[in-house]
Amino acid sequence: MSSNAETTFLWAWALLDGLAAAGVRRAVASPGSRSTPLTLAALRHPDLTTHMVVDERSAAFFALGLAKAEAAPVVVIATSGSAVANWFPAVAEANMGRWPLILLSADRPPELQDRGANQTMDQVSLFGSHVRAFHQLPPAEAETSWLAALAARAVAVSCGPLPGPVHLNVPLREPLVPPSAPPPKARASKQAEPLASRLIPTDETVVSIDALLSSGRGAIVCGSDDLGAGFHRAVVDLADRLRVPVFADILSGIRCGEPNGTAVLAHPDLVARAAPAADWVLRFAGTPVSRALADWQGRCGDKAQVVVSGHPRLADPAGTATHMIHADPASLCRLLAGIPGRLRLFGNRGVSGIDGNLSTAFGIAAARGTAVAVIGDLALLHDLNALALGSTHRLVVVVVDNGGGGIFDHLPQAGLPEFQEAWLAPQSLSPADATRAFGLDYIGAGGVGAAVAAVQAALERPVSTLVHIAIDRAVSLDRCRQFHSLYDQGASVHDPVAAFPRR
Repeated sequence: MSSNAETTFLWAWALLDGLAAAGVRRAVASPGSRSTPLTLAALRHPDLTTHMVVDERSAAFFALGLAKAEAAPVVVIATSGSAVANWFPAVAEANMGRWPLILLSADRPPELQDRGANQTMDQVSLFGSHVRAFHQLPPAEAETSWLAALAARAVAVSCGPLPGPVHLNVPLREPLVPPSAPPPKARASKQAEPLASRLIPTDETVVSIDALLSSGRGAIVCGSDDLGAGFHRAVVDLADRLRVPVFADILSGIRCGEPNGTAVLAHPDLVARAAPAADWVLRFAGTPVSRALADWQGRCGDKAQVVVSGHPRLADPAGTATHMIHADPASLCRLLAGIPGRLRLFGNRGVSGIDGNLSTAFGIAAARGTAVAVIGDLALLHDLNALALGSTHRLVVVVVDNGGGGIFDHLPQAGLPEFQEAWLAPQSLSPADATRAFGLDYIGAGGVGAAVAAVQAALERPVSTLVHIAIDRAVSLDRCRQFHSLYDQGASVHDPVAAFPRR
């Protein structure tokens, strides 16, 4: 008869094995006692690659980066108590950004709840509506056959139709370490893997949209979601057929690589500031980051604005949509219109938090071999301990240092007497000292040209490198305003199509 510790380990193994059988290939865990059976099962599983990240907050964002880079669910494991609460920012980002995470939180068993036990708190439904599903597991028992089906269901829910995190709370009793390494039970049978399905619009829907797009002058707007190379080609072909411009958010990826088409605007933010209202707007890929573009959409007033989404969460924060369609964007573009290698762009725009950006970038680098992250000096400070990941994962970090929250210079808060201390908040952190403290390479760059050369050199190095660009905030702000002023003076607003400068 197996010991209690062996029963607990085999229980954890069955759960991780079920996740692996459902297609999960990566796990991220943080050191802890109560989570030992889960971490041990993940580390020993032949089909799982497990990354150990000390800080739970950083670990969750690292897992988010893996999920983004591979478009696949990633398991996150943590011990009980406040360790689990450190996942919250990344869980919120995964929810709003629609990325699949499987959250396995170890917990104290029922007999230790509400009794003042150390490192114990209420973890039931901890993340509320930020997760697609929550499952409270019972304490470990000998019968484990049902865990594979639960794991497969969790993976399927995390993958769609509205992807996002799923939380499994796992109470575990001591002893937590088996006296030996017991041979695991037979592998779980292969579970049915969730296959991506596409909602194809009906002929009636296509005809109705085509009628809207046939009247007057219009534009296509692509938000901050990267919908893949197939959509990129399809939306550019549609824009060329309609002879309309594409306002593409930088995170959409449509402005990078070839072919980007003659319709894709080089500077959509600047065009949006001067452009008159369009007669119709066709919107894809979520909400754009640009405030100028959002304001332009608002100026289109009660004109036809068609929002298209392949998932149930339709993006219309300003309430300007006149038509909403739940359909596969690429398929709709191809139907309306009658696939190359590229630069992939990522950004945490689900809730647009400053925290965890560096950890997420390291997760992307872990999945893709290397990556380049562009962050500000305050974002570096927020996620400084993520530099510890640079010893095992290669990332080039470009820090644009303007001495604090320089972005607030563009907002009304800049005129307040408390601006310096409350919004700009300059810090005394030395990026060079911080980088070297973590054993990484550091390059100081004196300008854009030097920074480009530094990044190119860093990509050839076998270790992670931080490229530091010091920016004079006042000079930068002045140049930005001059650029906008010159553009505004030269922009034609007579023709909403011909006036848009294209690539």
